[in-house]
Amino acid sequence: MAKITYNDKSFLNQNPSIADENKVNDTDLNEIKNVVNTNDDNYTGALNNLAGDVLWTNPNPNAVFGNTTITISNKNDYVYFEVFAKNYYLDGYKNSLYAKFENGYNGYLTEIDTEGSLITRRVINTSNGFTFDNAYYKRYNSTSLATTDNNRAIPLKVIGYKTNAIS
Repeated sequence: MAKITYNDKSFLNQNPSIADENKVNDTDLNEIKNVVNTNDDNYTGALNNLAGDVLWTNPNPNAVFGNTTITISNKNDYVYFEVFAKNYYLDGYKNSLYAKFENGYNGYLTEIDTEGSLITRRVINTSNGFTFDNAYYKRYNSTSLATTDNNRAIPLKVIGYKTNAIS
């Protein structure tokens, strides 16, 4: 978008015999200019708030990542977060995971493998700090308990957004 940059119009020659709805006056043009420029300001401000801030980057993304609390000093300045993560498997296969959630709510890094037989999950708790719980996996339809495996759902980045564009 762009602003209207002409100087405000002023009264020049008005014909009172023509009804206002049938002509354009200086006040009409100035009102249009003000509305367009205000919308431009609001639109530009909203776009700037949609740009996320990288709040944390995993300093060792190839290491096992157990139950860990990270420090985000200005966490309450953000409305929602995105977390990018990856899974490692013994056969060298890698997969990306992603979570988007509002501040104060839990986030979940979850993957169901391509065959649908394994489910991986890591909870991200933001109620007190920013804590990544241990990662677990289990076989789909299995009655056994989930197995801890902190080679899975390894967080890579946390991005915060100050405007709620989550919906």
